[in-house]
Amino acid sequence: ALDAQILFLKQGQQREPRRFYKYASVQELGPLIDKLKTKACARSREYLVDKMGHLRKLQTNVELFREKHLTKFASLYEFVDKHSPRAALELREFYVESMARALHTLFRSYYTA
Repeated sequence: ALDAQILFLKQGQQREPRRFYKYASVQELGPLIDKLKTKACARSREYLVDKMGHLRKLQTNVELFREKHLTKFASLYEFVDKHSPRAALELREFYVESMARALHTLFRSYYTA
């Protein structure tokens, strides 16, 4: 829903910039939506890092966890990627590091068994 509001404001600015800004509602909502976008990206990042942190636990079934939990939040990641590329890059790096650790542990335990 927030993504739709941001898109609406951007489209209005592109079509008729002078006329669009003379409305009081646009002047009030513009900064508010920017703050909401920033807060939503930050909270989404924290939430996804928390979810991906479960991959680092030894008893986690990696494939099942990816299918059941992480695929649910693909749209959340897309929102973060679209509006905060730096946070999306951090999430991607965290995920790659977590998966590398998990797979390394799995292969090591398989090799020693």
